[in-house]
Amino acid sequence: MARAHAAGFQDHRAYHAALICGEAEIDRRERHDLLRIKGELGKQGSNLNQITYAINAGSVTVMSPDDMRIIHATLAAVEQASAEIRALLA
Repeated sequence: MARAHAAGFQDHRAYHAALICGEAEIDRRERHDLLRIKGELGKQGSNLNQITYAINAGSVTVMSPDDMRIIHATLAAVEQASAEIRALLA
């Protein structure tokens, strides 16, 4: 949020859109931070995949529909955030 405001944007979504469209630039520090965040998202995605594997293998026997919905939504959010960061770094 602070970077968005410092770059003259009113919110982070407009700033992200400008970065993706090439209307704003990423400085070296931001690139470093994005790479670190991308790495952390990769770890989170791996953890979610391990949970999914355990469920599919029958190691986890009690899961509510809400639990499954949350896992799927979280995985989708991690994948979306990773894709956006990859686009910013390209």
